[in-house]
Amino acid sequence: AMATVRSEAVRATFSALGAVFSMGLLCGGLGRLDRDLWPQPERVLAEAAGMDEARTFFADWTVRHPDNENGELLQHCGPWPLSCASCKPTIGYPLAFSHPGAVEAEAKKGEMTLCRFDGDNGEYSMLMGNAAGVEGPYTKGTYVWVEVKNWKRLEAKIVEGPYIHHCVGIHKDVVPVLYEACKYIGVKPDLYDDNEAEIKGRVSGYSCESNTPRKGF
Repeated sequence: AMATVRSEAVRATFSALGAVFSMGLLCGGLGRLDRDLWPQPERVLAEAAGMDEARTFFADWTVRHPDNENGELLQHCGPWPLSCASCKPTIGYPLAFSHPGAVEAEAKKGEMTLCRFDGDNGEYSMLMGNAAGVEGPYTKGTYVWVEVKNWKRLEAKIVEGPYIHHCVGIHKDVVPVLYEACKYIGVKPDLYDDNEAEIKGRVSGYSCESNTPRKGF
């Protein structure tokens, strides 16, 4: 009976978090359920970098795309902001539980930034880069299939650490802003797209290819 009560409470928490995050509010409940508190600074940084124009979503790196060698499924059992959904969300059965209560919806596709803040032995870094939403098989919970420039390079960074199986995504390209922010908070930027010269050029307002001023990001 206690296990059933706990599972229902967990599902209700994940569903409620989607509404809370839609309002741009922070909540530590997700960290306690997943034993991971780092999504909160990631969300603050990413949403501030996006000028509060888009909400972030908290995801697990899960499985490879069945047809796209650079594709990956980002998924979690319901805590994404409703504004991220590409369709009308429904209430369904999360993967880990036998009772309904979790929000289900595929997220919008398009351009995204993915990031992960983490540390080891007192040294902190932020993994960051771009991704694009792509077509993929249906799954449960809140999810989106994404494609990155080089999945094997990104996968190596996740496996070798200090990053774990979570990340934060936002439907905006905020990589240059996050890169510059790291300078002022004592965090090492870790670009999984291996494009530091390009990002430095965008931060300074110049194109690394032509050394001419850019009109914007």
